Amino acid sequence: MTRVDPEHFARLKTVLRDPSHNFHLVALPVAASERFEDVPRDQLRDPFDRFIVSTALAEGLPLVNADRAIRALDVAEVVW
Repeated sequence: MTRVDPEHFARLKTVLRDPSHNFHLVALPVAASERFEDVPRDQLRDPFDRFIVSTALAEGLPLVNADRAIRALDVAEVVW
């Protein structure tokens, strides 16, 4: 597990809270849990990654994600 340096984490929070960066943060909605089974477990075993994808599906948003396993799925739009 890679640890995040506290200074980098503070900078990340600043960026995420700044509306000029146009990030859309959401809590895990019920709709994401309903879309969880739409993400093939045999292709993406990590449950946290599956929630990331199912949240994107539920919200109708593309993902900005460099994870090869997520990018290999043909379930959600992935930018990057």
